[in-house]
Amino acid sequence: MKLIRNIIPWLIASGLGYVVASLLSSYAVLRSQAALGYPVPVGDWPLTMWRDFTGLWAYLLILLVTFAVAFLVAGGLKLVLKLLAPVAYPIAGGVGVAVTLWLMGQQFGTIPITSANSTLGMGFQIVAGVFAGLVFERLRSKH
Repeated sequence: MKLIRNIIPWLIASGLGYVVASLLSSYAVLRSQAALGYPVPVGDWPLTMWRDFTGLWAYLLILLVTFAVAFLVAGGLKLVLKLLAPVAYPIAGGVGVAVTLWLMGQQFGTIPITSANSTLGMGFQIVAGVFAGLVFERLRSKH
């Protein structure tokens, strides 16, 4: 039963977090291109977003690991810091994404998720992590 209580919500939260991260990444890049004078027609946005979604599959694998670690740590901290309990997983998701992207930047000299090299894009990625944490919390509480 514990397997269902944790694994399935983690997989669903990670998948939905990836969808949000991918869409927000595409939006940030498209917005940045427009600001530089290279706008992509709005009609081309869905195809661009789809290509980003299918092309960032390695990021999904990274997020699976990120959220596994982040949610495990949050689960432990909830036991010690009772006041943190209601927001532990959303905070863990956002912090996990921020730390992962920072570590990638340290390793590669730049963050491979192009949008996250800007403040807006990094903020969007953190929001996707918070969203994944919210999904995880909600799904866990239903089991």
